[in-house]
Amino acid sequence: MRMLRYIAGPDCEGQDVNYVLRTCMGLSHASVRRAKFVQGALTLDGEPCWTVAKVSPGQEVAIAIDDQDVEGAAPSVAPQEPVCGLLQIAYEDDDLLMVNKPAGLVMYPGPGHPEGTLGNYVMHHLASRGISCGLHPVQRLDQGTSGLVVFATSSLAKDMLQRQLHTQRFQRGYVAVCEGVPSPAEGVIDAPWAQLSSHPNTFGVSAEGKPAVTHYRTLGSQDGVSAVALRLETGRTHQIRIHMAHIGCPLVGDATYGCADSAGAKSAIDRPALHSFHISLRHPFTGEDISVQAPIPPDMQALLPEILSGDMQVVLP
Repeated sequence: MRMLRYIAGPDCEGQDVNYVLRTCMGLSHASVRRAKFVQGALTLDGEPCWTVAKVSPGQEVAIAIDDQDVEGAAPSVAPQEPVCGLLQIAYEDDDLLMVNKPAGLVMYPGPGHPEGTLGNYVMHHLASRGISCGLHPVQRLDQGTSGLVVFATSSLAKDMLQRQLHTQRFQRGYVAVCEGVPSPAEGVIDAPWAQLSSHPNTFGVSAEGKPAVTHYRTLGSQDGVSAVALRLETGRTHQIRIHMAHIGCPLVGDATYGCADSAGAKSAIDRPALHSFHISLRHPFTGEDISVQAPIPPDMQALLPEILSGDMQVVLP
């Protein structure tokens, strides 16, 4: 059983194990609760303990990293060998995995997609490495969006990474091809997001909605079509697609939030032209800063070949 360890400091005097786990180690309530029901998953100076045990400075508090065999600890997704070849692994270690998802691939099984999903393929890859765990996506991408997506190999790692989301520790950068050219060329879209009551599967901007903020920078344009780099400050469903349409520059190929063709570009791609090209995060256990980029896919390059290239380096807005 792999353990995450912490040496209590002077500020832990008179506190209990739960305080160290939640406040000092930054663990979620769910992570602590799961460990409480697994023998040996919580220890104080190497001995099994309860969360109410008192801690003295210098003592070691530890919690199991690996998935624990308790109800709800890990959803079950069947391993399945990829039908389209090997997964495009952008980064991996014992605790997390970054995959370059192709456009058109569903994230995980659900209604209408019982198998053949990225989740099935990730589980097959992890099993081939001898890693036994549930499926733990840290964030998700729409079916039509390509690019980087992060999976954890344990509930604990997932919880810790998701607590980084929407902070400076976890940055997500995208490239989109849009109809029209943003004005100004660089800026911030601060427009509240809401689910549309008349269309349960679509979303839009509404004054009564939840906060949603997107940073953007125009990379270049040609014939009324532009390449734009974007950084999410919040993570609402379809946020980039909604925000770019809101400023009059919907994504090329976006049948839901799009508008009229611009120079015939929409007909050249059969999905919203959006790619998750960059993720940087702090490793949940080592504290190492990890930064990964995924090349712009060919279908998006073809829309603006003089501006986009597979190996281009994009600076986040």
